[in-house]
Amino acid sequence: MKIVFVTNFISLHQSHIADELYRLCDGDYTLVELTGSRNPLKMVPELLERPYLLQAWKGEAEQQRAMELVREADVMMCGGDKRVIPYERERQRTGKLLFDVSERYFKKGIINALSPTIRRYIWNYYTGNHSQMYKLCNSAFLANDLRLLGMYKNRCFKWGYFTKVSELDINSVLAARSKDKVRIMWVANLIPLKHPEFMVQLGQRLQQDGVDYEINIVGRGVMKDEIAQLIADTHQTDRVHLLGALPNEDVLRMMREHNIFAFTSNKREGWGAVVNEAMAQGCCPVVADHIGSAHFLINDGHNGMLFKTGKVESLYEKVRWLIDHPAEREEMGRQAYLSMRNLWTPEIAAQRFYELCENMLAGKQIEFDEGPCSKANPI
Repeated sequence: MKIVFVTNFISLHQSHIADELYRLCDGDYTLVELTGSRNPLKMVPELLERPYLLQAWKGEAEQQRAMELVREADVMMCGGDKRVIPYERERQRTGKLLFDVSERYFKKGIINALSPTIRRYIWNYYTGNHSQMYKLCNSAFLANDLRLLGMYKNRCFKWGYFTKVSELDINSVLAARSKDKVRIMWVANLIPLKHPEFMVQLGQRLQQDGVDYEINIVGRGVMKDEIAQLIADTHQTDRVHLLGALPNEDVLRMMREHNIFAFTSNKREGWGAVVNEAMAQGCCPVVADHIGSAHFLINDGHNGMLFKTGKVESLYEKVRWLIDHPAEREEMGRQAYLSMRNLWTPEIAAQRFYELCENMLAGKQIEFDEGPCSKANPI
């Protein structure tokens, strides 16, 4: 099977599954990169050495080769900004199997319908051949947005960003954690949509309750000074620590050592791959319920907890329950790890996508009950 994926540029969260698809396709997989511009904070130089990478932005010959692959491939995946649209349109003309990959459309609400890129995607869908078009949802809320637009009815599949999942001795990891002081971790850029101030407010409530706690905030951003001042104003300098940016291996080690991982972004958070990483380390997640990955990855009360987005009181209630129920918290951490290890690895996602495409090309149906490539229905 020949698969081509057209996107803006390769990222670390795409590369793991791309590696697997390249292997499954016996080298007949190509990732077409349309722009050389990247976020330097997320760039890994080794990604540019991948054998399946075609950098169409380099010149006319590369662009022509990319268009040839779009026409020839058995399966096309695409996702990104307006630069992807001409390639998707060309694929529509062939009437061949096409998977559009995206986060939710309406991150800011229905006003996003005025976005030129989203309007163009809607126009392409309705004016072109969409008989073989399907959607891979990088957000649990994308199916809701598409229902409002009347698009991709019964053609949405769960997808996401897939981080590497290492095998752990999860019982040993859990046994090594603090049994007295509750250690809570937060990792993200210190920017308004991530709401790092929630962690200081959470700590203030725990301090009032007389709880023995420690909160570690990892990341950098424009809110650093504001958060530092808030920590000082609430007299938590010995309990809440701003650690700045850390290497990924240090972040993963800390996740294994902490009891709870909190993720507090608002609905503008497309996916939130750091949740994948925390769960893969067996750290019990407490996650805002409007972020993209929340309802795909977390079964509330089984492998983590969901709190009401934007509501500090709801965050506090969930964390306090976990503090008061250490055995249940430990079990949720174990189940979080097992969910990632047994369901949400790049290897499993790639294998399922390959099987899904094989069956579709043969005119057959295959359904997965949960996880990657299972049906994504509106919430």
